[in-house]
Amino acid sequence: MRVDQVGSLLRPVKLKAAFLKNREGSLGEEELRRAQDEAIRDVIATQEDHHLPVVTPRERSSCWA
Repeated sequence: MRVDQVGSLLRPVKLKAAFLKNREGSLGEEELRRAQDEAIRDVIATQEDHHLPVVTPRERSSCWA
């Protein structure tokens, strides 16, 4: 199966809210990092649910270059 990735996914509403709270000072860096990590895990889970390769051959080769 060939999959081409163009652009990027939109940030989830929950993550946008976390960034806003961080800018306002009501959410610390650690909590922001957790929100980012959760969003990443959700995207990977969605890709896996749709049987899409999570790491493409190009990403794999650039990671190990």
